[in-house]
Amino acid sequence: MDGFLSEATAARLAPIFSAGDALGAHLFVHPGRLADGGALQQPPPDHDLARRALAVQHDIGEAMVTLLLSDFLEPYRNVTVQVSNLGGTFPAVVERMDHMVQLRDPGRTLPSARAPRVWVDCASLGARALKQAVGLFGADHVVVGTDCPIFDTARTLEAVRSAHLSEDERAQILHGNADALLARFA
Repeated sequence: MDGFLSEATAARLAPIFSAGDALGAHLFVHPGRLADGGALQQPPPDHDLARRALAVQHDIGEAMVTLLLSDFLEPYRNVTVQVSNLGGTFPAVVERMDHMVQLRDPGRTLPSARAPRVWVDCASLGARALKQAVGLFGADHVVVGTDCPIFDTARTLEAVRSAHLSEDERAQILHGNADALLARFA
């Protein structure tokens, strides 16, 4: 994930995306440090688990900004990209981003309009977050994810079942979208 914290670091991954584009690959973006990323920053010791969960979601949101709001993906039209954990904090703050653009640069494309360029998975999150992501990306751009063995797969499946979604949306998330993405390789 550190590879997408800025457009400059993402540029280092261009050879991977070029090779993926030639193959028509599906690339998965998941939290993690670059090999040369330096020392791991430690959160303050109070509320450690909550701070780490928030930090991961923030980093994923930062990656979404790079992937969606820059032109990084433009040359790679034959690549599909999946981002983990429902796109991090991006779905929670995209309305604010849209509002800022409307006020300060009304001619610019709204950040929310660029969301369907990627797919996201629902690993380790709950029904409310899933519903919010479906509202932004569309049910056709959300795939089931588990983060197994770190997190419990049953919890993720229960979140899909209990989210206020239609049966068609659930079917898309549980298997239809993954089937469609994999069918590209048949």
